[in-house]
Amino acid sequence: MSTGLRFTLEVDGLPPDAFAVVSFHLNQSLSSLFSLDLSLVSQQFLSLEFQQILDKMAYLTIWQGDDVQRRVKGVVTWFELGENDKNQMLYSMKVCPPLWRTGLRQ
Repeated sequence: MSTGLRFTLEVDGLPPDAFAVVSFHLNQSLSSLFSLDLSLVSQQFLSLEFQQILDKMAYLTIWQGDDVQRRVKGVVTWFELGENDKNQMLYSMKVCPPLWRTGLRQ
């Protein structure tokens, strides 16, 4: 049984193992919306259309062993393709709470 921390990310409409979390930074404070910046890799070389990811719900889960320590749920507000090292693709993603949408103007 593993007791170390591990991090998983699921995005609605994609396979649960589409991405592996390389790193993340969660910025949160009282009286403001959180923002979650993620660095991700995929070895599946998915033919991702950004429309498949943007504005979808994403779920970061922090595990210790088999126990969930924390879940962060929000909307994908930014997604960027990074480097391809011939073994995997690097991506960057930003996740914000659904209330973030109320700040958008038409």
